[in-house]
Amino acid sequence: MINNRFKFRAWDEKNKKIIYSEHTTTDFVFGGMSDGVYEKGKLTLDLYNNLMQCTGLEDKNRKLIYEGDIIRILYTDWASQSRDDERTLDQYKKDISSIGKVCFIGCSWEIVFWNSKYKEWHPSSIYEGRHGEKTIIGNIYENPELLNNE
Repeated sequence: MINNRFKFRAWDEKNKKIIYSEHTTTDFVFGGMSDGVYEKGKLTLDLYNNLMQCTGLEDKNRKLIYEGDIIRILYTDWASQSRDDERTLDQYKKDISSIGKVCFIGCSWEIVFWNSKYKEWHPSSIYEGRHGEKTIIGNIYENPELLNNE
């Protein structure tokens, strides 16, 4: 499902928390020399490196997906688990899915995965297919350990 409202969030490095633009006492200001997050008229955070835009997409739990989210994505259009596989369906899906971070590349939202063989990131579609699914499992600031980029 697509939500057409522009929403942003920013990582507050000092306080180690994410601030959302829909917070009632917070204003996100863009343009000119005053880019930042203002709370009750006072600049509380510079937006230079830690601003993240909402993609407008939702995960399987109907949670909005933002740039910088770490998601588990299952790309499939069919049920492929064999009958003699003893794993639960949820465990099976978890085992065959991939984990990546959400980025805006070129002119579209992508999921970027770490390729350990070539030691580089590679983008892929954020659209999982008719029977696939995506689930937010963290973000690059609070949960960087979820990305296997070693």
